Amino acid sequence: LDPQTNLCVTFKLGGEHHTGANQFNWQLAPFFNKAYGRFYTHSHFKVDPDTGEEKVDYTEYDNLDEAYWTGGDMIFKYIYGGWTGLDGRFTINYTKDEVHDSSFAYYARYKFKARYFIKPVESLHIQLWYTYYSNRYADQAKTYEILWYHYLDLKATYHARKNIDIYLEVRNLTDFDYYIYRGYPGNCRRWWLGMEIKF
Repeated sequence: LDPQTNLCVTFKLGGEHHTGANQFNWQLAPFFNKAYGRFYTHSHFKVDPDTGEEKVDYTEYDNLDEAYWTGGDMIFKYIYGGWTGLDGRFTINYTKDEVHDSSFAYYARYKFKARYFIKPVESLHIQLWYTYYSNRYADQAKTYEILWYHYLDLKATYHARKNIDIYLEVRNLTDFDYYIYRGYPGNCRRWWLGMEIKF
């Protein structure tokens, strides 16, 4: 593999505010990353003589020698009375392949992940996550666009004893049908029942 060089600049600005038992944290973090010798490739296409359709020609590719991506994160956390609250991260991301004048593959321009948590009683902790990815291209030539997707994750933890936690976790709670990459579907609904013992 060829060596890779990155020049990355990040600026962070944030604050923390308290009102009684309530707490609010926030942060803005714009970033810029310039890359030399990235290992991404630019897709080439050929026409299938049997179907007449364009398909990726995996025998030909160009290395993406120079590129950059820029954007920023907006992060927040709010706790109300110590027993409920929410936090989240919203990301804007713009990528550029300077050699082929196109965007990267698989990069969502907008991403959002948030969590709501509540402790209705001292021994029970419930968390609900929401994850969202915007549309993105499956190749640098922008010939195929993968649609946005979102899903919910849920975890309930019961503090049985001082050193024992029992939890139930459900990922992709609504069983949303989505694709992470072209031809590769995301995970369906999954269940976990477990116990954690601390010594």
